[in-house]
Amino acid sequence: MKESRYPFLLLIGASLLCVSCALGDEVVLTAPGYDHINPFALDQPEQDGVLLYDGEVIFDNGAPVIIDMFIDTGASGFVISQLNAVGYDYEPILGFGYEHIPSLGLEGDPSGEFVGVFSETGIGGQELGDVTRPLGVRLLNAPQGSSLNPADFVDYGEHSLWVRRDIGNTEVVQESIITLVDPLHVAGMPVISQRVLVMDPTPLANLNRMETLLLPHGDASIPQTNITFSTRLVDLVGTPPVGETLPSTASNPFVQGITISHTSGATTNTITDNEWLFDTGAGGTLVSFAKAQAVGLIDPSYADFNDYLQDHISAGGPTGQLGGIGPNLVTAPILQLDEIRITAKEGFDVVWENVAVMVIDVEDPSGEGEALEGVLGMNLLLPAVNIDLADPLGIFDDISPGYFDAIVFDSTDANKVELRLYSDLAPPPRIMGDADLDGYIDDNDLNLLLTSWYQQGIWGNGDFTGDGFVNDDDLNLLLTNWHEGIPPMDQGAVPEPATMMLLLGGFALIRIRRE
Repeated sequence: MKESRYPFLLLIGASLLCVSCALGDEVVLTAPGYDHINPFALDQPEQDGVLLYDGEVIFDNGAPVIIDMFIDTGASGFVISQLNAVGYDYEPILGFGYEHIPSLGLEGDPSGEFVGVFSETGIGGQELGDVTRPLGVRLLNAPQGSSLNPADFVDYGEHSLWVRRDIGNTEVVQESIITLVDPLHVAGMPVISQRVLVMDPTPLANLNRMETLLLPHGDASIPQTNITFSTRLVDLVGTPPVGETLPSTASNPFVQGITISHTSGATTNTITDNEWLFDTGAGGTLVSFAKAQAVGLIDPSYADFNDYLQDHISAGGPTGQLGGIGPNLVTAPILQLDEIRITAKEGFDVVWENVAVMVIDVEDPSGEGEALEGVLGMNLLLPAVNIDLADPLGIFDDISPGYFDAIVFDSTDANKVELRLYSDLAPPPRIMGDADLDGYIDDNDLNLLLTSWYQQGIWGNGDFTGDGFVNDDDLNLLLTNWHEGIPPMDQGAVPEPATMMLLLGGFALIRIRRE
């Protein structure tokens, strides 16, 4: 799944001088002069890749064929551009110069590279492509262009790849006498699930590309994070149609517990418990037509999305063009959603306000479900811009900042899939047992826990285990971490162990009498 890519993508430095509105249990992402989030991320993760045929790196004209590959959590498998599959020759400027896109030699019968066909589904609809016999995949775990030696690339095993039969609608752009060519290749979850995806957006501040790495689980260079979102894997492929061959695939991540809110007129609508596809290949955030109506972004009187879109365009409303897989470029209305809120495992909410989202129905590619509720795009995680093809330089006018210094996605354990972030705006880690939130565990916390024992499922500060109850498990955590943290300046006397045991003994009697 891809938005259109634009060749004038200039990496403007992200202002990280952000101001946090950390009030209680939430962190609102705002900065001076930027009370909104723009629709298109300034960058997306990529790595250089090579393919191997029968264990040998594919060469063209005496050089290894190195291709740019999107590292795309929204992709269930792989995409290989027709431009590199068979090669492509063009003139960048009419009558001046000559460029050759190297060939991977994937020309099909009678060469025998293909074992079947498969109908891939994307925003632009369904597209029939060819499925290769297993080919080796290697990616360069370093800045793009830093090595031309295939031995420096990391091996991810053999996979059956999906090869486009036609040139994609965003891959070759002709403007007057200028031809711009940008093959689109994708390495999806079969690769990503083998390692931890790490994205470092800080180079954007120096006009450089975001650094993208795939690191072994537990690697010491995986950055520290302080925000964790619960995520689960979902099979978006299902069973292939009769007569088609399934390429290599893996399940895709969905971020859980997303709440969206919007005020329309005098009514504020809130929808909780949304699950959105986490898609590093999506530059923008998408919301389904049904959810947009339910939250009040679109008047419920519209029974058909296309009717609304025509009225939106007629009224001069902003739109974005989405492309990638599928034969069509899709026009989507851009609307301003008041709030997106996700509860972190650390116990606070992360809040994006005034977010520009695109409304479009993204069908479940497996054909077994309804349209996806939404897609969490990279504009929520990186600096973001507005794109107007009539005014390309207009992207300089408004760049909403990014608020995260590290983005980590870990699906190496299918039972514990997490999207982790680091932001200076996040509150300091909470010590399990610090019931009064003063940064130190002492008798005040113990007393507060004991007197609030029967507020089960109500008092969050005492539910250290996060199971919805205040019980023995929480008490054990408090005692295990006794005297952890830094005592406040007005710290009173700390009870002796004997005193603490008396408290616990009395507490046990109270429990016995009340149960």
